[in-house]
Amino acid sequence: MKTAQKAISGVSQRAEHWIGLGDIWIALTLAGGRPNEWVTEPDGQFDAAFTWCNRPYLLEYQRTPITSKQWASKWEKRKRWYTAQPWDARPRVVLVDLTGQQVETIQAPAGTIHVYHPDELPPILTRQ
Repeated sequence: MKTAQKAISGVSQRAEHWIGLGDIWIALTLAGGRPNEWVTEPDGQFDAAFTWCNRPYLLEYQRTPITSKQWASKWEKRKRWYTAQPWDARPRVVLVDLTGQQVETIQAPAGTIHVYHPDELPPILTRQ
């Protein structure tokens, strides 16, 4: 997994996206301690790869609605990348979804942890 760092402009069109990832990081930190690892956009796939409470996760964060075709394409690319990785421990996939879209539209892969707000994530991950 690539871990190169990049600067993010405060006037980026993706600023709200990056702030949302920060909200998730803060929710995890306040609930159970700072993630041990937090890598944004590993290999340009998921929004973040992180380890929290000694468990690995891959995070997808979606703020704006997209079509079911776009969802399917997004998941297919991530599934191909996921299966190609030489994991020591396979991470769970997490979707923080602010879109309000139907589950049928989102088509998250089986086993995906799906929440609708960053604050919902820590209690669910604690029970995993």
